[in-house]
Amino acid sequence: MSPQDVEALLATVLAETPDEMDREWCNRRLRDLSRLRSVLDALEIRTTRRLKALAADGSSGPPAAALGEHGGHSDRGAGDAADREEIADALPEFEDALSDGEVTAGHLDALGAAVKMLSAHPELVDEFMSHEAELLQQAAQEKVETFRARCRKLAKTLIARADLASGDKELERQRKRSYVKTWTDKTTGMFHLHAELDPERGAILDRHLQLELARLRADDQDTGDEPTSYMQLKVNA
Repeated sequence: MSPQDVEALLATVLAETPDEMDREWCNRRLRDLSRLRSVLDALEIRTTRRLKALAADGSSGPPAAALGEHGGHSDRGAGDAADREEIADALPEFEDALSDGEVTAGHLDALGAAVKMLSAHPELVDEFMSHEAELLQQAAQEKVETFRARCRKLAKTLIARADLASGDKELERQRKRSYVKTWTDKTTGMFHLHAELDPERGAILDRHLQLELARLRADDQDTGDEPTSYMQLKVNA
């Protein structure tokens, strides 16, 4: 919103008191107050950003300290406000929307919480941020709680996809290391089999071995002869 728009909105808000007003008037007033609050939160973000720049050159202390001492925030609230500035810096369209009263600080906090979920996967943060346009479209239409759930779902989806891809890469590495070696001992005449396989192909080989051993055991039992070594033979999984 332009300064003139803010002044006009503030004048509208201050022109009448809520006493004895009807429900529609109260609802309209709440919407106006929400827009004004968003404008103020956007100004706080810009001020926090300036304090960060001043702190970087030694001209000021940490922004969170100033937010607590001069901004009326609790320690936690000051930390949240500082985090909000970082999100706004990474998602400038959201900061513009906050300045226009189209979204609230709660929407930015929801984004920040989702980004923290990606702390173990920092490579996914940029991918999350790439969804800014669609997230902004939803934020303008959704309550904070609904939008927070949406952001969490997106973060979880990205993590699951990354974990799946990581598992696929590990499986590919295991497959490249897999081998099967067979030989006959010249002294004992015993046949030897040694294999190192990836889990998928290992499971297939084990299943076939178990089935074949089960068939041999069944043949032994059908003959009615003395139990042979097949009856005790097993493959350790």
